Amino acid sequence: MNTLNTTNDYEKNFENTLSNALKLFDIKISKEYLDWFAYNPLYPTLNLLERAFKQMGFSSLVVQIKIEKLNQIPLPAITHLSDGVGRFVIITTITDDKVIIHDSVNGYQTLSKVDFFQDSNGVFLLLEKENKPTLSISSLEENNGKKIKYLTSFLVLSLFSLVLLNPSKANLFYFFIGLSGFVLSLTIKLVESNIVLNSFCKIGSNIDCNTVLNSKGSYIFGTVKASDLSLFWYLFIFIFTLLSTLKESQYHLLNLLGYLSILYLPYSIIYQSLVIRKWCMLCLSIQFLILVHFLYSLLHVPINSLSEMNIKADVLSLPIILLCFALTLLLKIYLEKNSRAKELSLSRNLFSLDEEILEHYLKGKPTIATNLGKASINMISSPKDVEITIVLNPLCEACKKAFEKLLRLHLVRPSIFINVIMVKKWNSKEEDEIFKLIFSEEIENRFSILKAVMTGEKYKSGESNMEQSHDFMETHQNWFEKSGLEYTPRYFMNGKLVPEKYNLDDIMYHLLHFEKHLNNE
Repeated sequence: MNTLNTTNDYEKNFENTLSNALKLFDIKISKEYLDWFAYNPLYPTLNLLERAFKQMGFSSLVVQIKIEKLNQIPLPAITHLSDGVGRFVIITTITDDKVIIHDSVNGYQTLSKVDFFQDSNGVFLLLEKENKPTLSISSLEENNGKKIKYLTSFLVLSLFSLVLLNPSKANLFYFFIGLSGFVLSLTIKLVESNIVLNSFCKIGSNIDCNTVLNSKGSYIFGTVKASDLSLFWYLFIFIFTLLSTLKESQYHLLNLLGYLSILYLPYSIIYQSLVIRKWCMLCLSIQFLILVHFLYSLLHVPINSLSEMNIKADVLSLPIILLCFALTLLLKIYLEKNSRAKELSLSRNLFSLDEEILEHYLKGKPTIATNLGKASINMISSPKDVEITIVLNPLCEACKKAFEKLLRLHLVRPSIFINVIMVKKWNSKEEDEIFKLIFSEEIENRFSILKAVMTGEKYKSGESNMEQSHDFMETHQNWFEKSGLEYTPRYFMNGKLVPEKYNLDDIMYHLLHFEKHLNNE
């Protein structure tokens, strides 16, 4: 029998069942992909599992059969047992009187065939593997993995050859310290950006790179990301070693870095062991290099001799520092861009390939009333095929950018109706003035005044109605408090809250690429 994963509870039963079923077909699936299913309106159902397998290149079909036909179904298959727990299970073996299943909590179990069939209601998801997974996120991860391997191999071989051809230009110790540190730092940035899977660095409950790398302690003085500094630090050592023509005895600058870097070591160890109580293997590898660098500096250049730093080394270091800073910045921008591209690719696959999801937002029944009657702020005269409600604060910079994007979307698709729910966050004087200005206007003027405020345009206001302004402010604020929302901006599509995993770019993409829905075809 295949060794399948189990967990302590049924909270992720749907995701674990999907992952284990794919494992039986020798297909790996990322945690990022699994996490998106919880945001699908069909979650958790056999129908959603059926669609997931179809997206990954399977022939999948939900069927209802009689017990006499149970022995004829292809295995593995999936069903949902309503036996008090309510769980998805994988059927691995069927005999004349027994059924062997895999449960995401209890592992393999042998059940009576009759009892099993009753609990399943005779409904099963049948699977047949046709070809390789078609979901772009799978190929994206595979391609990124190959790129990283090729890039690392090329870097190591070419630069090592350079050192061997001209050994007088580099101190081998610093060459390998710089190269090792750079490769480790680059790997950390790839994990932070979710461009490579971090499962290799998640072992048990105490070792978890992702948790450490995304914690507050990963920032130095709360502003500079430690991984960015590490990337710059080791890139500088590496390039300085390659370009320098100085002798080993004159490497005072690099030895000074060895003394300085040791200051970070106790902070990181204490933070991981006593504060966050989790360890990052990649971080510990960097810290090992820091310790080795410090000991080398201590043994070869006593700290009291650093006053003899070579002026030539100082002059050489300035352009290299600028070069390394520019390279670090470019790498950071590139990784962030690729991380966003991967996230968008994933969200668009799971949101748009399955048209029922879009149908849910465009044609399903509203889950919350977003029309506030006389207190409303919206496009009064605009036609309304799709209504986008944005919950915003007028002083929030992210809200201003989002509002401007919605205005551009409306220009492209005039049938998209924009509704605004405005909430207070800071109780500042400037905030109060804006609220009074907008809510004292008649309903037909409020949106244009808000547009002017949010975009910095000039506007002309009418006479203030303070009593009306106060009542309408209360209406919007009460709506926000009852909604359970905690931050702005948030979006509703036809009265249904769009999950936070999907941002405004996703919404705009889907609405601009599904004309048949917008035209009610």
